[in-house]
Parts: sequence; C-alpha cells; structure tokens
Amino acid sequence: MKKSALLALIAAIVMLFASCSSGVADIIETEQPPVTHENNPLLELARQGKVDGIEFGIGDKAKDIVARWGEPDRKEYFLGGKYYKYDDKNIVFFTNEGSVGEDGNEIDNGDVVIIGISGENRDVYNVCLGMTIDEIIAVLGEPTVTCAPEENEDSELLSGWTFEYDVGKYTVCFEADTENSPVNTLYLMTNRE
Repeated sequence: MKKSALLALIAAIVMLFASCSSGVADIIETEQPPVTHENNPLLELARQGKVDGIEFGIGDKAKDIVARWGEPDRKEYFLGGKYYKYDDKNIVFFTNEGSVGEDGNEIDNGDVVIIGISGENRDVYNVCLGMTIDEIIAVLGEPTVTCAPEENEDSELLSGWTFEYDVGKYTVCFEADTENSPVNTLYLMTNRE
C-alpha cells in the first residue's frame, strides 16, 4: 500500500472516531436532564404518599394501623384531628379523625394525612436522619421551600429550620434545630390547600 493511501485511510479513521465521539457526547448531554427533586427517582415513594420502611401511608385508615400495630403509646387531638404515636418505632400518624367532614359530620376512623418520623440513622428516600441539610440536598436536589425558625413561629407542627420538597400531591419536610445541625425529623404530608 502506498504511503499516501495509508495516510488517507488513517485520516479517515481518525475523522470517523472524532465525529462519533462528539455525537455520543451530544446524545448523552441531551438525554440526561439534571436530577432535581421533581424528577429524582429517590422520591418516587414519597410521590405515592409513603415512607421507606413504613407499611402505612397517607390515606390509610387509623383503625387499620391500630389493628396491625396495636394501640399507640399516645393518642390525642392535634391540628384538627387525632394523632397516633408509636414510641418504639419513632413514628406518629396524624389523621383527620375527629374533624368535620364535607357532610358536616365528625369523621370516625380517620385517614392518615401526615406521617412524622424521628430518630438518628433512620434511612428514608436514600438519605438518613442525622445528616445535615447540605448532605440531603446533595442527594435529593434543591428543596422547593426553605423556612427559618421565624417563618415557622405560627406553625403548630413545625419548628426550627425546615426544608420542603414538593412531590406532587405531597410534601416531604425535613426539620433541624439550626441551619447547620443534623436533621432530626421528617414529615410526609398532604399538600396544604
């Protein structure tokens, strides 16, 4: 083979690889949007009204929880309904039980509207209670809303710093005492209207 033909063949192969590699890079860039909390698959369970490791979710009946887990350690009225607190599981279910329904009657056997969990090293949505907010943001993306303690002063439920992720019909809310302290509580709640 002549030297000029060999050089032409090598040049053609180099150009072919160069055009392929830039095309692959373009495809990769256009087919993989940045992960945000809106499209983060780690929050898929939250979009369904559920929390990792808890068999009950938003909309489940309080009577079904009691039938499966037994009587709660504490059951009281709070936020217009009853809550069911299980100390050994560090879980509290807030329900609409005792509130007035659309028909004007008091609701019996209420539905879960908020799930609260606490406890260090509790894995939820591929993060862990006890992590800092910055560590959680690195995994889940930027929150929808961040509230300082002053903004939570009027809340009966939330205190300290809160970081909320809107996930469709629900909100995932992480709570910490200070902006840089470990997260100590997570709430999954029906979006406020």
